[in-house]
Amino acid sequence: MSDGIHAEETIVDDYLGDDAPLLTEDAPLLADGETADKPSDDDLPRIGNDPVPPGKASLFSSIFNLSNTIMGAGTLSIPFAISSAGLIGGIALIIFVASLSYTAFTILIKCGEATRQYSYKGIARIAFGKYFAVFAEFILVLYTTGTLISYPIILGDFVSDIFRAFIPEHFGIIYTVLCNPPGIIIIISTFLLLPLCALPRIDFLRFTSMIAIFNIFVTIFVVTVHLFYDIHAIGFSGIADRGAIRLVNPSLNFFLALPLLGVSFTAHYNVFNIYAELKGRSEKKSQVVILPSVLVCIVSYLAMGLSGYLSFRQEAQDDILNSYSMRDLAAIVGRLAMAFTIAFSYPLVCFAWRRNICNVFLSWTKDTYLRHISVTLVAIVGSSFLAIAVNKISIVLGISGSVAGTCVVYIFPALFYLRLRMMGIVGKKDPTWLTIIFVVACVTLLVAGTIFGVGGFISSMRALYVYLKSMVDGFHHKH
Repeated sequence: MSDGIHAEETIVDDYLGDDAPLLTEDAPLLADGETADKPSDDDLPRIGNDPVPPGKASLFSSIFNLSNTIMGAGTLSIPFAISSAGLIGGIALIIFVASLSYTAFTILIKCGEATRQYSYKGIARIAFGKYFAVFAEFILVLYTTGTLISYPIILGDFVSDIFRAFIPEHFGIIYTVLCNPPGIIIIISTFLLLPLCALPRIDFLRFTSMIAIFNIFVTIFVVTVHLFYDIHAIGFSGIADRGAIRLVNPSLNFFLALPLLGVSFTAHYNVFNIYAELKGRSEKKSQVVILPSVLVCIVSYLAMGLSGYLSFRQEAQDDILNSYSMRDLAAIVGRLAMAFTIAFSYPLVCFAWRRNICNVFLSWTKDTYLRHISVTLVAIVGSSFLAIAVNKISIVLGISGSVAGTCVVYIFPALFYLRLRMMGIVGKKDPTWLTIIFVVACVTLLVAGTIFGVGGFISSMRALYVYLKSMVDGFHHKH
């Protein structure tokens, strides 16, 4: 008996590495009858090497933070996505992607509880070994880095457009600072983003998340009211001149909606951070957070998408606010509201990025507030500098987002569950019908993730080609 135990320990230690979780005597059985490792239920779960104490966040706090992580600047692209896919096609895609995203959230929490690891890296280490764990964490760092850089770019554009509508050029230094993205990025990063990102717990961001979600509703309200105003001012015939309503778009433009909607419900990189702070956390309680959050996003996306699409039809731009005049009061209010939303979403992304960086590069250090502040400063300074230096980086980030984002949302959760199910670590007590549902869901996630990833990559490369071609044409025109 003791020889069997020692043999088991040797096999698993070789597989997982020296820092694998401790084995328990009631470890689950593999398909061939051998035992797989499972962390002791008596041990605290971990994020990286850091133990996770009992959470203190309320349900409402967690719902607001998860909803705010999901929704952001991507809300403004929903009308364009519906324009690309068609009215029925766009609605169907939103509901389909929301269902996949909800499933992936559920699978991640299920795998996290089964392994007692509240991170992609921890689950990946148990499922596939340490090398895949490093790869998974690298993908997370890549995706969150892209988001960190893109948010200041959007903030700089939005806020400078607002000031440009009111401040004339002859105001000199005031115009230079406030009406150009670099000045806005420096001011907002220093006096707003840095203090928020320095907060020690994600639960402390619940109030800013409430404000962010409220401002999304304000933007949706503005777009909806503008639709009824246009109907009153120019009539249905005037709106019809902007293009016919297409129920389903059979052209290649349909695939333009895939990269936009494919990652429109992305918050998976932060789900463990939010779940770890949930008071009395459990798989069952996580559903009380995940389901309302996804439903809020579905309703918000449908309201924004339908109002924006019915207003502009085929003329809807990828940022619906750009479809309005720069001096349009509705557009100004919408940009201001979305600026607050993006500013208050940035700290949530920073929290996830900081955790991933610490897991990859600083796992040998203790989780202290000094480390917290130091990594936060790197995030703020680095993302602000890159946003100022390369303000067209959003196109390039679309490439990494299409690849990394689909891995984080679809591919990794599916692989985790399928592997851990084979090892007998997750779902061992589930009835057969439930296991079949999860397996089918995982296969669907893998297929959808591949399609969204390839579609997003092709779309991003096409946008990059158009941008580079315009630069070359402009250079030849000048010379």
